[in-house]
Amino acid sequence: MVKRDLVEAVGVAGVIAGLIFVGAEIRQNSIATQAATTQQVKDAWLELNLTMASTPELSTAFALAQSEGLESLDPGSQVMVISFFRSLFHNWSNGYSQYLIGTLDEPQWTPHFRDAAVAAEDPVALSVWRDWNYVYDDDFRALFDSLIVAAR
Repeated sequence: MVKRDLVEAVGVAGVIAGLIFVGAEIRQNSIATQAATTQQVKDAWLELNLTMASTPELSTAFALAQSEGLESLDPGSQVMVISFFRSLFHNWSNGYSQYLIGTLDEPQWTPHFRDAAVAAEDPVALSVWRDWNYVYDDDFRALFDSLIVAAR
């Protein structure tokens, strides 16, 4: 009887150790997922900024659109500016989705939120949003629309 009790105790200890190991692995995987998501969101942000900084035509078109309106641009320049804003919205939409599912934590999402809030007051961004908002998911559309309302 003592031998059987000892075997059962060792078995229970093994199960508990296994559960602790699995829990630690799941936690490590969650941390790795959050780190990879944070890096991906930051890389997308970096790419947008580098695109603006390294594309003189886009920078010029963007500045002109900001000072004189999107309609003041030639069609090719309009496409560049519209595409830039659509990429920006997609970047924020992705970040927001990652935030909602928990793979991007609040301190990493907040700067994107603040940036989106600034865009909610920008006439060119609002023009692009009015024409293209249907391509974004409902959660992000509701968020950006609420930023627009708050900016008024």
